[in-house]
Amino acid sequence: MQNVMVVGGRLTGTAAFIQLATQLSPGSRVTIVDPALEDYPAVFGDPAPHLLCNTSAHIGSLLPEVPDDFLSYLPPSVDPNGVPRYLVGRYAASRFQHYRRVAASRGVETVTVRGTVTSITRAPDGYLVRLAAGAPLTATDVILAMGPGPARLVPGPPSVSPYPTTPLLDRTPERAVVVGMGSGGIDAALVLANAGVEVTIVSRSGYFPAVRTRTLRTGTVMVEPGREQLHLRTVLERFSIDRQGSFAGFPEPAGHPADQLRRDLDAASPEDTPWQDALADVVYLLGSRSLQLSDPPAFVWRHLTSVMATTATMLNRHIETGAVTPARLDDVDVEAFPLVVSAIGTDAYPLHGSSTGLRLGPPTAGTRPITQLDDTLRVVLPGRQQPERIWAIGPTAGIARLTSSALCVAVAQAREAVEQVTSRPAESDAEAFGEEFAAVSA
Repeated sequence: MQNVMVVGGRLTGTAAFIQLATQLSPGSRVTIVDPALEDYPAVFGDPAPHLLCNTSAHIGSLLPEVPDDFLSYLPPSVDPNGVPRYLVGRYAASRFQHYRRVAASRGVETVTVRGTVTSITRAPDGYLVRLAAGAPLTATDVILAMGPGPARLVPGPPSVSPYPTTPLLDRTPERAVVVGMGSGGIDAALVLANAGVEVTIVSRSGYFPAVRTRTLRTGTVMVEPGREQLHLRTVLERFSIDRQGSFAGFPEPAGHPADQLRRDLDAASPEDTPWQDALADVVYLLGSRSLQLSDPPAFVWRHLTSVMATTATMLNRHIETGAVTPARLDDVDVEAFPLVVSAIGTDAYPLHGSSTGLRLGPPTAGTRPITQLDDTLRVVLPGRQQPERIWAIGPTAGIARLTSSALCVAVAQAREAVEQVTSRPAESDAEAFGEEFAAVSA
């Protein structure tokens, strides 16, 4: 009998559970451990209608074999290119409940545990999993789906993260500054501006990401096997020329950030920004292989993290009314604001290991940071050659795959991991466990 543990019960964990519910043999068990199973992350649970998905519904399915599942779930009145983010949380919750029933009908037990996993230790029959509180659990296989690590905070004044958004409104100062002009910073600016707060949003460059109207999988962007680097600009240019016959290129952002945003909005259409239809394929490639990007970071950030036109339009309206003011970081005294929001990204979920197991969270004596995974997203502990039956997927796999935080990538990684989980353990796995614990017993 397999006893599979999924660490994390949010979107990525739900994607893994769906695969396990349909593929595990009768008599198996799935244990899902999450600090708050009833609450999906605020990014997908906030009911604010102005917080929208940054991808089209066309690539939001939790079922890789049914690509339009999320699209079919949405009410007809919802714009698939401007989906309120809370609907993703509702969709995931509904699919979890459905596949829990599917699992039961197949003889697969589902156990949910409210808790936080702190360590995973090798044991004769698999792994001993310790929680921050309560008795330890056991597992034959473990899928790590915890999501991103802690938010990065700007140095200097006290600051808060853009997610969850509720704390942003616990106090409503007249003015606030948001440091970071990516999607997280834009979300924070929209939340605060809609609450009547005067917002200044800043970054070192002073520019927002580029704007796109949709994200579709075309399946036409491919990279030859064995290639280790990808030049994003070249890929997008070639795709655009193939689609349009010609392409004017990518103008560098210039002038005031508000003016640049308006230019990007004016150009946001399948005809004027054909490169947008290559992005989902590129994101998928980067999440499925160990590829590095060779472009300047500013170009990668501006295009790979481009924002949907529906969100950019709302932001532009607030800029035009004076509710939001974009600026360069060097031109603003951040410490002069009563509220500072740090929207400069997140770190990887902290993983540390020794030859005997894995530590989730801060390091302990004798552990070293886990900074890479094998080609199948399995953890390799320090001092050991064979990979563990521990897989990292979604944002947790960001140490090995560049775009693992994208939902379409996390879903694909969940399927990849579960295919391995449900196959027979490799002989090397069995031999490694058997030899070690035979030696200990002797």
